Amino acid sequence: MWRQWVLRASIALVVVCGVWKNLQWNSFGFRDLWPIEALIEKNLTDGSTPENFYSKNTRLPIFDIISVGSLKRTEYQKAQKETFGSHPSVRRFFQITEKDDFDQGPKQCTDLLTWNDVRAISGFCGGLRKEIQNKHRLLYDLKVKYAKPEWLQRTKTDPVAWICAQKRPMAGLWKALQAYNKTDPPELPDFLIIMDDDTYYNMEAVAQGLDSLQTQVLETQGDDSIVVSGCVVRGRLKRFKWTFPFGGWGTIFSKNALKSILEPLVCSNIAVDGEPDLEMSSRDSTSLSARFCPKLMKDRLGELQYFRDGMSLIDVMHTYVAKEPYVDHANWTLGFCLHSDWVWGYMVNYYNISVAMGRRNKDLIVDRLGAYNQSEINPPYSEAVLQLRRQCDFDSNQNCTQKAHMCHYVTPRHMRLLANSNG
Repeated sequence: MWRQWVLRASIALVVVCGVWKNLQWNSFGFRDLWPIEALIEKNLTDGSTPENFYSKNTRLPIFDIISVGSLKRTEYQKAQKETFGSHPSVRRFFQITEKDDFDQGPKQCTDLLTWNDVRAISGFCGGLRKEIQNKHRLLYDLKVKYAKPEWLQRTKTDPVAWICAQKRPMAGLWKALQAYNKTDPPELPDFLIIMDDDTYYNMEAVAQGLDSLQTQVLETQGDDSIVVSGCVVRGRLKRFKWTFPFGGWGTIFSKNALKSILEPLVCSNIAVDGEPDLEMSSRDSTSLSARFCPKLMKDRLGELQYFRDGMSLIDVMHTYVAKEPYVDHANWTLGFCLHSDWVWGYMVNYYNISVAMGRRNKDLIVDRLGAYNQSEINPPYSEAVLQLRRQCDFDSNQNCTQKAHMCHYVTPRHMRLLANSNG
């Protein structure tokens, strides 16, 4: 008799756990977009693991990596390149440093700026003139978030280097795109990852996750143009109504997303009498010009002044970032008042270069940046919100373990330890 009671109790426990797990998935919106781990479990029913994922696939996904670092610590990029950067799926590894900065001359930005210059730049961006605020409304929303001197002194070991580095990710993307454009058509990777130099990726696990995610998005939305962040930041809705990547966990562009930002635009013949539906697929429009031009005319950040027919979206945003140097901040008109990650968040969300994958929220204007395994930082914090951090929790040597798909704030030594432990 007691054996029957034990058996019944065990069955009941299994059922309750299964129901609870299902409720957890549904409460977080996973019914519509499964978490990466669930997709991996679903697709690896034959007992395969991320470690032998490539042996199960006849074609390797091709990755290119842009590592944004500094000449002051080249050992970080060296460790990246020798560990996950040497994985067979990685075709090119771009090492971006001060040598690639837009503010170039006889001396580099970091040689020319002082703490007083940093304070002046912060003051300009945090106190934009009324005419700029009124004309480019999004800059008004962003000004309260721009790096303040007190924050820089408290959180950055070298505030000058941090300011100068804010344009560097765009310089890295521009360098990669110039390399691609040497062939016709451009030789684009399946995925392009932009990351910091203290980031580590388990390429087996990430390739598995992205392959599953892209397949599912293509099946459900008919489009595989995706941009995914390893860790998405959701600002407080009262002021910051869009998402952006936490750059240290990487921003990942699919091939079709790259194609969309490279296509030349012609806006002179586009009637601008309203914006296209924000929820439209990136391939629903007859042309990218018909989709991008109305958004460009909104001129939310002031990028319209740089556009000429025949330019691509990335041409415009590259010019916007590079045009007014930090070293010439005393003569700024519009300046460059964005943190580096905001550039990607703006492009992805406001120009719809990715299909909508975000956790829908009626208070969000746009929500197109995908979160890898739905990993996100979302204040104000609560127990439910903290459960959504997932990959965002891998934020130090101590926290970055073998189970992580990606980590931030790790040292070269720890990268090598992880690479050895992952085989």
